[in-house]
Parts: sequence; structure tokens; C-alpha cells
Amino acid sequence: LGGLWHGASWNFMIWGGLNGIGILSFKFWRNRSVYQQTAITLALFLLLYVLDYYFSLPIYQIGWIWAGILFIGTLINMFYRLLFKNRPLKYVNRAWGIFLTFIFITFTRLFFRSGSNLNPAEANETAWNTAKNMVNQIGSTWDFSLIPSILYEYRNIFILFTLGMIIHWLPERWKRWYRLNFAMMPQAVQLLTVVASIFLIYQFITADLQAFIYFQF
Repeated sequence: LGGLWHGASWNFMIWGGLNGIGILSFKFWRNRSVYQQTAITLALFLLLYVLDYYFSLPIYQIGWIWAGILFIGTLINMFYRLLFKNRPLKYVNRAWGIFLTFIFITFTRLFFRSGSNLNPAEANETAWNTAKNMVNQIGSTWDFSLIPSILYEYRNIFILFTLGMIIHWLPERWKRWYRLNFAMMPQAVQLLTVVASIFLIYQFITADLQAFIYFQF
């Protein structure tokens, strides 16, 4: 339903379906023991690896690599619990969960974004081909020599993203402190701070601005 609300496109439906699968998987996963989790990820890894071996599709390669990462993380967690039962890795597990969720949601956004702001007459075909091409590129052999040029060309985006993540992970008491201090500043100083912030963020704007997706509803 979430996908259909955004538009009558297969890409939006796939995006909504993947999010639904993610929620159901999480509810199933959290009720399993660490031994069951390890066995499930191993079985999933082997299944996807065999499928990729016989059918050689990029989506299967993405799948078994992703399942392999899950299996290794779960296996490490299982051995740690066996050796150090009284010392849970609360913050490490939370960071690991956030990392996996971020990667999964980012992947689903390939389908969502490829179906945005398109001519309705061509939306389904164009969006599907765009998403398929991106998945094929991700699941094909990577050219790591391009990484330096990508980091340089999109340096402003990476800098802004890094700053945002740093601010997000600041302790809550720090955030409360600077919010209260900002509120107590003279209005002239607040105005200058806001103008400076807008100017700073404006420097990160790309030349090819995309129309905001929700303006079309």
C-alpha cells in the first residue's frame, strides 16, 4: 500500500514490498536464538551462492555477498556469546543493526528513486530499466580504480553526509546543550547563524536539482 500511494508504478510496488519483507524478516529474526540465526544466514548464503553459480545473475551475486556478511557477523556474535556470556555487546550490536538497516533501505531506494518524476506513459518501462541497470552494475565486477574520482567528484555530498552522521551520533546531552544555548542567543546572532547555515548548505547543492517528489501529489 505504501508503494501504491506513491504512484502506479511497479518500482513503487517493489519498493513497498521490499520494505514489508524487511519488517517481517526483522520480526521473525528477533525471536530466533543466535544459533538459529547463524544457521539461517548460512543456509541463505549457500542457497544464493548456488543460484548465482548456475544462473549467474547480478541479483544473486548481491544476495550471497549480503548473506555472507550477515553470516559472518552472526557467527562472530554467536562465538562471543559462548565465550563472554556476561558481557553483552550492546552498542556494537546496535551499530551493526543500524549499518545493516541503512544498507538495506539504501538498496530499496534504487527502485523508489528510479520511479520518481517520470512521464506516466513511460514510467513503468523507464523506471524498471533504470533500476535493473543499477542492480546489474552493483552485482557485476567493480572497478575500484574509480573510487578516488567518485570521492572527489561528489566530495561535497560525502562531506555533508559525514557531518550529518556526526551530528546525529552526538550524545543527546550535547544536542540539548547547543539547542538551549542557541535559544538564549540574541535574535540578531540567531539570524546571522541561520543565514550562515543556509549559505553553507547551499554550497553543497548540485547543479542538476531534482524536483521534490511529493510536489507531484
